Amino acid sequence: METLRFQEEIGSDIHVPLDIPTPPGADRLQVERELGLTMARLREARETLGPDAPLAGPVQGGIFPDLREQAGREVGELGFSFCPIGAVVPLMEAYRYGELVDVVMAAKKGIPASSCVHLFGAGHPAMFALAVAMGCDVFDSAAYALYAREGRYLTPSGSAKLKELSELPCPCRICRSHSADELRESPEKERLLALHNLHVSLAEISRIRQAIQDGVLWELVDERCRSHPALLRGYRALLSRAATLEEPDRVSKRRFFYRGSESCARTEVIRYHAMLERLTLPSTVLVSMDGRELPGFDLVLPFRPPFGPYPPELGETFPIGQSEIPDWDEVMVAAGCWGIANLIETHPGCRVSISCPDKWTPVVRKEVPGVEVLP
Repeated sequence: METLRFQEEIGSDIHVPLDIPTPPGADRLQVERELGLTMARLREARETLGPDAPLAGPVQGGIFPDLREQAGREVGELGFSFCPIGAVVPLMEAYRYGELVDVVMAAKKGIPASSCVHLFGAGHPAMFALAVAMGCDVFDSAAYALYAREGRYLTPSGSAKLKELSELPCPCRICRSHSADELRESPEKERLLALHNLHVSLAEISRIRQAIQDGVLWELVDERCRSHPALLRGYRALLSRAATLEEPDRVSKRRFFYRGSESCARTEVIRYHAMLERLTLPSTVLVSMDGRELPGFDLVLPFRPPFGPYPPELGETFPIGQSEIPDWDEVMVAAGCWGIANLIETHPGCRVSISCPDKWTPVVRKEVPGVEVLP
């Protein structure tokens, strides 16, 4: 309680109880023991300072998803509305973004949806968009200064050693008023580099806010996570949980850009496949992948991967009409076939046939076994 009293005396906006940030390498027994101590301190803080005190409820639990979820649930039950997810800096420093996603998403399962989620130590702007996509609302870090101390120049997609740069590819005040050589030789190099790094970090936050407003956050996440294989690993780990992200995601957006196989697992595709069950279909339906309208069918549905079949009336609506895709490839066609499979499964009284180019027939037969494929 001494640390909390001190925070009160100096006028801290948010008081943080003394939690134990168990490192990722700890075994389960150590994690359980230290999590128990953290939760006991949180209960004491809440009971002592009352329900209206501006207290943070750190969520610990090591790299064990069940413990993270348990901790998040208990923190919510204690009435904490500001919930930092702790002990994740070692994961970020080691580029273990897949495990970071596991930890954060497990904690989010337990934390009440109305709570503000804070990601302790999230300092590199390249991972901000991924963190926001996971549901993190607030970050804190001294990374902009720490990187400057090491002579590292931040960019939205990575970092570079200042000593290796011949140009400063940034429009901030520092970079526009100094050449790379001038910045390197400046007696205030560290302070100036820190100001640049801070500018990059704040600009990325603004960029993310605008992406959310425009409904294109996934495009930004995809772009940022392709800047490093470890981030891409984290992105794929998050997309494997896209079904849990679909409900709070916006239904209508400005556009859908297909940027690679990861796009097939995005929330927009999952939602569209699920919505196919709401269609009212006649007795016979042709899904036309080749644009043909063959006789003998009550309804012809065009096909657009990775979404699948769609009623012609929806051809100008999101996501069908606002999606930009390159030439078809096997991955996106397979994803579209998952939509056909869902259509068949949810309409057992309807006979569905598919007309498609020979090139895609093997994919169709693999993803929609037993369906009639017309030559």
